[in-house]
Amino acid sequence: MSGSAMRMITVLLLALLGLSGCGGGSSADNKVIAKAGLAQDVTAGNVVTLDGSKSTGPSQGLLAYQWTLVSKPAGSGATISDPTTVNPTLHTDLPGQYAVKLTVTDHELNSSEDTITVTALPSGVVAPVARAGVPQNVVVGTLVTLDGSGSSAAGGEPLTYDWELSSKPAGSGAALSSASVAKPSFTADVAGSYSFSLVVHDGRSSSSAATVTVNAFLPQVAPIANAGAAQNVIVGSLVTLNGSGSTSANREPLTYSWAFISRPAGSSAALSSPSAARPTFTADVTGSYALQLLVHDGSLSSAAATVTVTADTLNAITVTPPEATIGVGETKRFYAVGSFETVGDKDISALSSWSSSDTAVAIIDNTGLAAVTGRGTTIISASAAGKSHSATLTVGDATLVGLRVDRGPAFSLAIGNSLQLTATATYSDRTKKDVTELASWAAAYAYFRTDCISLSDQPGTKGLLSSVGRSCYEPISVTYGGMKNTAGVSIR
Repeated sequence: MSGSAMRMITVLLLALLGLSGCGGGSSADNKVIAKAGLAQDVTAGNVVTLDGSKSTGPSQGLLAYQWTLVSKPAGSGATISDPTTVNPTLHTDLPGQYAVKLTVTDHELNSSEDTITVTALPSGVVAPVARAGVPQNVVVGTLVTLDGSGSSAAGGEPLTYDWELSSKPAGSGAALSSASVAKPSFTADVAGSYSFSLVVHDGRSSSSAATVTVNAFLPQVAPIANAGAAQNVIVGSLVTLNGSGSTSANREPLTYSWAFISRPAGSSAALSSPSAARPTFTADVTGSYALQLLVHDGSLSSAAATVTVTADTLNAITVTPPEATIGVGETKRFYAVGSFETVGDKDISALSSWSSSDTAVAIIDNTGLAAVTGRGTTIISASAAGKSHSATLTVGDATLVGLRVDRGPAFSLAIGNSLQLTATATYSDRTKKDVTELASWAAAYAYFRTDCISLSDQPGTKGLLSSVGRSCYEPISVTYGGMKNTAGVSIR
């Protein structure tokens, strides 16, 4: 079967594969690009391996390859072996130039062509040697200069240069300043590896490709240590330090190194683990404890961060208020006030341990906030550093916490009509009660306009609103249980 017939069968098969897949035409992002590789110089008689592996096409679908020997030296019988494969071979039987064309076709029959020249040199002709310089490691953003000036020709002939950026990191827009100079440059714009190839020509022959790699790294920035906030504690307390707010620029894992800078005289305080993010120590005597933290990200160390812990001796503790009475559904905050040897009185609610003697009446959190669970009396206690004190909490019936007039804060009434208003009380246990007949109804200010409205405060008709005979706007009030609410009434 002829080569052209084989190519036609391959293309038809690819087309059928494409029709069986998802439909749609090709786009600029998925166009076919044929790449026949670099030009090659060899000694006549050698076998050359061609390379179309860098050809690209749509992300879905296969590519068909067709290599064609466009021209060859007079008298040559050279042919391309397996011309429909990615890497066929060519036997250069005579000196001279062989022009080879690659045609690449995708499953939608889109195609692209690329041509290279293979030069076969007579025996005794020495090809030049390309040297692309040494690998480089640079910081992202660096303008990098490549160096092909070490390339040479056997007879000292002047060289021409042909650089190619073979690969670059995803997202990079890097490009060579010039592909035909000895020392081109480019900017390493993102982190990763950039690969380049260089071929040089001496006017008669070309070198083999030389390659070089440039690796770009993010700039190294020292981590930042954060030793946490200063603390005021009670002598005898177990202190927890906090270095977890320390950071590294590139999110590398950190190691920690804590140390005491100073301690009060007579202290034997020691860190539980100097290499932990949150070590502890016992503040064993009154005074200030100064500590420093260094962090390391595997490459660089931070500057030192410091923190001070001040410890004072607690002489007594007082819970306030000493007595409190609230209703079901309410909360009550208690405070623990410490009397210290050095600083005097200070709120230590957050440093104290809280308890309720009867959790069926109230429970209390670690800040001193008591929440009611039932009626009765309970003892609220706070303790710290061996000192304690108590207060009494009595829980009675639910208390009034809200009062409203129905239909919102403002409503209207047509002239000549009446409207029964309703007063609703809300209690601390979230219950509601109609208190219309228990409340007092009146003008919000000194008096009503008697030619506009009337509002009853008489038993049996309390809250009955009547319009008298003209348009007006009057505010009314309702009072119950020491709570008052107002609403505006519009007569139209």
